Amino acid sequence: MTHLLDLPDDALLAVLGFLPLRQLFACRRLRDLCLHRYLWRHVSLDGENEGVVRAALALAPCLKSIECSGPSAVQASRVKTTNCVVTRLTLFVSGQSNRMALAIEMIQRLHALGGLRELRLTCTNRRTMTPLLQAVYDLRGLKTLLLDATGAQECLPAAWCDREAEPSLSDLVFVSHTANPFLQLLLKTHASTLQNVRLLTGDHVPVSSLLNIPGLRCLRCSPNVDLSPFVALPSLRTIELFDAEGYHRGALQFLREASHLRSVRLWDCTDSVLLALGESPSAPLIEQLVFTFSKRPVLKALSLALPKFHALKVLDVQSEFFDSLDTVWQVVCHEPTPRLITLVVYPFVYGDGRCLHEWLHSRYVQDVLWTNPWLHLCVRAQNLRGRCNSCSWCLEDCHQLLRRSAPRSFSSHSKKAGCPKDCFDITA
Repeated sequence: MTHLLDLPDDALLAVLGFLPLRQLFACRRLRDLCLHRYLWRHVSLDGENEGVVRAALALAPCLKSIECSGPSAVQASRVKTTNCVVTRLTLFVSGQSNRMALAIEMIQRLHALGGLRELRLTCTNRRTMTPLLQAVYDLRGLKTLLLDATGAQECLPAAWCDREAEPSLSDLVFVSHTANPFLQLLLKTHASTLQNVRLLTGDHVPVSSLLNIPGLRCLRCSPNVDLSPFVALPSLRTIELFDAEGYHRGALQFLREASHLRSVRLWDCTDSVLLALGESPSAPLIEQLVFTFSKRPVLKALSLALPKFHALKVLDVQSEFFDSLDTVWQVVCHEPTPRLITLVVYPFVYGDGRCLHEWLHSRYVQDVLWTNPWLHLCVRAQNLRGRCNSCSWCLEDCHQLLRRSAPRSFSSHSKKAGCPKDCFDITA
């Protein structure tokens, strides 16, 4: 009989990867192997179990991520002496000044170990965030920064404008309700490396600073400002317009004239917005279109614009009108979309009382799936296992597998290579 310890290290590591963290710490005979980097590089910890966090910081060679609130003095003291390399750090810093100091110590220590590549930071201190912002700005080699600077209201020290920092950020998510000078500083410092910028800053979009980012590929911002200058950015491939109280005419001009877009997300889309996108040089190149709408004329605009999206692979439409889904089916079924492989819908958002099984077997759904044999209908519903006592499909005990495994991707073909893992032939 082969004993566990007779296995080679690679096989043992694969087995140990299924053990809970507490058992890894308790296994004395395999202690050395339990501290192998392979076991820890994908482990993520939150601050709810402080004992496990302390043990990991004391013993583990590396971690994928740590998430904590506060942070507590115990956590910070353990970080001071740790040699555990952490790739991603998420901190929720409360308003007390001592918690601010502890957060700075954690950030600086984990950065000094050389592995910190992603920082997600939220601070509720509305009086002064300058020391924390300075610690963030001084980080070298950071690739991703998510910063909620809503409470940062003070001006930055004048000396910061003359500081020289090494650019490294490729992804930036910035949250602020007002024009923020620290955002301007980050955009200026990392202009040569930034690729993805997502701004939750209301109408405060620093257009001039963004135009100085030559490699900008993805931008998320409000459409309530003039975005027409972004037409000149040839690298911009993805645009996400959200928090729309209305679309500025400059935003419409950008959508109408942009020639380089591949993915578009539009919140509270209007018919004029969709028609402008359909008229753009980007229309034949767009592969993903996601939008929400609350006005029925958008459906007419969709029927006019959809045939122009020759390369469209993903269509995600959400509306408050349930009957609009049937119109979407008709549009997709009758308009040529040869490359469409994913159609995302939200049937239970609308709640007209129809059973899911009955809805999936409706004429419009079946027509769309048969007309587009490679299409996957991705259903975003809260409960896919339900059974009613009124529709004929449930009374005939239709699709037992549907209720047992709750697939979310439906098609008119059996699962093949490249299909979603939960692909289900609803036409069989």
